[in-house]
Amino acid sequence: MPTNSAAAVDSREIGDESIYTLGDTRMTLNSSSSVMQYEDPGKTTKSTRLGTALNKGEAAISQLNLQGITSMHYFSYDKGSRTVSFRSYAQGLPIFNSLDNGLVQTVSSESGLTTTFSLNNLTVAIPTSQALKTLPATQTVLTQMAAAGYAQSTIQDIRLGYYWRPQSASSQVVDLTPTYFVELNGQYRRYTEWLTPQAVEGQNQPAAQVIR
Repeated sequence: MPTNSAAAVDSREIGDESIYTLGDTRMTLNSSSSVMQYEDPGKTTKSTRLGTALNKGEAAISQLNLQGITSMHYFSYDKGSRTVSFRSYAQGLPIFNSLDNGLVQTVSSESGLTTTFSLNNLTVAIPTSQALKTLPATQTVLTQMAAAGYAQSTIQDIRLGYYWRPQSASSQVVDLTPTYFVELNGQYRRYTEWLTPQAVEGQNQPAAQVIR
């Protein structure tokens, strides 16, 4: 948010959200999730082309000055909602978690530009000497999903990635565990979570990362 007119900034608290307004722009911070959203109705876009959305998104990210921004890369584009998603990557694989940490999303439309991002992002990789973890073949995962009642036509995507898990509630170090992530109804979860909603993977061979 522009800082040259601090006196004109209106701020208010609504539940867990702190909302700051300056002119037509608005910034909302959720203290529970550490997710921030910035809305600028002045930056309108008519095009739905990926190239245009990607350029707008990359320009928005470059202005965030987030920790760990160099580990973020383009992940996906939803043409219907005009949403570009950027995720933190490690060793060439995207990182997922239940709180959208390490995720930046931008929406460019006739209504303006909206940028949603987490304040929790990975910064420093700490090498570990963990043994290799063997994952099932993709077809095995699909077969297990089908056996659990999920039609293959409902599976929108399946990705190999890392699951982000804090070492403790107060720790700034997280473990990254390789696994498959399946997208259903626009939501990515570990395939084991779809198979058994309450499942927690017990065999972890994590790589440690520091969060800032």
